[in-house]
Amino acid sequence: MDTISLSPYFPDSSVVNSLRCFFSLSEMWNIDFHNLLSQAEDKGEFFELRIMNRLFRIDKITGGVTEVEK
Repeated sequence: MDTISLSPYFPDSSVVNSLRCFFSLSEMWNIDFHNLLSQAEDKGEFFELRIMNRLFRIDKITGGVTEVEK
């Protein structure tokens, strides 16, 4: 069971798995994504999360993760 819950519509573990795909093999297993989810900022229709100077958006309904290009 997840300890931090972003949304009642999807489990945090699915967001963590999606976030891992954006990182190298060595990074994806060394970053504590579950802990970082507590830093996600509510921006209305989505959450924003910064990880290692990269910005990600998490859809509040689907849990889909996209990286925001600068």
